[in-house]
Amino acid sequence: TERKKKTQNLIVCKSPPFLLAIMVTIFTAPYHGYQVLFSPFERNKIAFTGAVNYGISGNGALLIYERDEVGYKEFRRYPWKDGLFDVTWSELNEAVLVTASGDGSVVVYDQAQPNGPVTVLTGHTAEVSSVHWSMTRQEQLVVSASWDGTVRLVRATSLKKILKFPLLCIADVLLCVCVCVCVCVCVCVRAYTHTCVNAVGSQCPGVCCHFY
Repeated sequence: TERKKKTQNLIVCKSPPFLLAIMVTIFTAPYHGYQVLFSPFERNKIAFTGAVNYGISGNGALLIYERDEVGYKEFRRYPWKDGLFDVTWSELNEAVLVTASGDGSVVVYDQAQPNGPVTVLTGHTAEVSSVHWSMTRQEQLVVSASWDGTVRLVRATSLKKILKFPLLCIADVLLCVCVCVCVCVCVCVRAYTHTCVNAVGSQCPGVCCHFY
């Protein structure tokens, strides 16, 4: 249908100073979009996550687009068995991305590996709705939020070894999460009923702990 076609496009706007925005349309069919994010290392790359059937049922994919002198072209396509609802780029390695899956897993990809994910983290018992990589290179953390009402943090020092890190429990359906590393780790969570900020880490004891 016409409505379905319109929802399977990724539109990129380039707006130089004092010029009108130039819109570029990237077709993402059969996937309906959930998240799109520019690479923090390579300004010509975009990551897209989506799902078929608007994420209600069916599979999903991570798509990576690269811009050349002609326009944006598909660089990598990683199909997944469930919808992918969010994506975050690594702040440590320009080739690594982390996605949030509807099957309750956090899926790690490396662009150098074209055939599929390099690591799958399990532990959530419902859809993972959001993932975020810490914005500082001094503290490499990945945080994920799920519809099971929990937030999980892992210390990600390399692709080969992902360390366990305490989990913060919140009794709600979580929609979005981000992390800011300062004296301790401040986690901001947006849920259906409220938004809250919680602190975890070695200098902030007393937090409920679970692990992947």
